[in-house]
Amino acid sequence: MKILLQAPSFSAEQSKEEFFEAVYDIPAYKSIKPMGSHFLLEVDNELENETIPKIFALFDEWNIDKSPLEALSQLVGMDFSQGSVKQ
Repeated sequence: MKILLQAPSFSAEQSKEEFFEAVYDIPAYKSIKPMGSHFLLEVDNELENETIPKIFALFDEWNIDKSPLEALSQLVGMDFSQGSVKQ
């Protein structure tokens, strides 16, 4: 499964390295590739229970628009609104 996400803005407090460490910590992580002002995140289709909350947490922590996650949440029967995940 591939998710196209807007590249976050990195401040002095949060480095690019911290962002990638958080991405690599996603249980179903396969790869991430830069695509201009975006990244293409690939995760395994066999999602573990921890994967979706970790992806949402990554988007929250780095203020990334969650609209690319809507299809993912529908696929697994989750709903999200105003920055939180509801099961």
